Amino acid sequence: MNFKITILFIILAFLTGGIFYYFTTNESEDVSIDPPWFYQVSMDDINFIEVTRQEKTVGFYKNEDTTWSFVNPKGIPPSYERWGGVTLLLSGPQTKRLLVADKIEDPAEYGLDNPNLIINFDLIGGRNLTLKLGGATSDFKHYYCQINDFPELFIISSMWNDVLGNLVDELPYPKWYIKRDPKEMVGIAIYKGDIQSQATPARKFETKNNKDWYFMDLSDLDDNATNNMLNQAPGTGYAAFLKTSDKIELDTSEWNKKQYLVGGPQNITVVKSYASEPEDYKKYGIGDASDAIELRFNSFSQKGTEFIDGILLKIGDKTEDNKSYYAYSENNEFIKPVLALDANWVESVMDLYSNPPIKK
Repeated sequence: MNFKITILFIILAFLTGGIFYYFTTNESEDVSIDPPWFYQVSMDDINFIEVTRQEKTVGFYKNEDTTWSFVNPKGIPPSYERWGGVTLLLSGPQTKRLLVADKIEDPAEYGLDNPNLIINFDLIGGRNLTLKLGGATSDFKHYYCQINDFPELFIISSMWNDVLGNLVDELPYPKWYIKRDPKEMVGIAIYKGDIQSQATPARKFETKNNKDWYFMDLSDLDDNATNNMLNQAPGTGYAAFLKTSDKIELDTSEWNKKQYLVGGPQNITVVKSYASEPEDYKKYGIGDASDAIELRFNSFSQKGTEFIDGILLKIGDKTEDNKSYYAYSENNEFIKPVLALDANWVESVMDLYSNPPIKK
């Protein structure tokens, strides 16, 4: 065979193999396309959020110190456990895909004639966004969605409906603000001084069955009958309910007149929405040596397991109008504002320490 022809055949063979490899490789390779962004804004730019489900609406606004509060009750911060990721969620969702680019002929087909959820939020600079979530897709993993009444129709993760809708269904109040039925309560303790000091005297009222209450005097630290678990385990921290002493029977008729106090104060307002350093509280008379009130109540975990929960309120000075006491809630909330508690409640609870209604 001619040498030139042989070389030509070799070149053709290489070209054929290269073309075959290119097409077979690209056909078998999955092409990954990131979901498109529905919209993108900085979560720091969001300063107002309003969520409506059916006829219920809840609103939140950003304070000058960048913390968030309910519109009503004004100034009360949402529970950080529930609120922590809301602004991040709103700042820029990725959508599964764009369904319709032209005008939607029948909004009812997608549940948008009566939206399941309407989310309004304002941005700095006077900008506003309104999202409408209609019906769910057949797999219930997404919802049909429109923004600012534009004709485009998207589907968006069901997490939006679950997380934001739950803000309406179960208002995210901080634990210290929730009004509780005294029948749910299982204890109240009063500390006279530093809650972190194991030598701080305390007195408590407790029940095991939400019916029969008794009193324990934990102020006599020399009482040999007292089993002080805190002293046995230094560093455990405050907890009068870890201390035990002789159970003292209460005067039922007198206690019935005072049992409402264990449900907590009727009026709580926020004086300073953001406080983080000890100095932020000291000017309100709240410090390490402040008296404190601990409330204990039945609660349930997300899995339905019942357990005993509680809040502890450190009490400061009386307000200038004498209607309230400054206070601080010692809990696991990220935002710990300076509070004002109803003065009548605080003074009545403190009177329980001095004059417990025990049976004579």
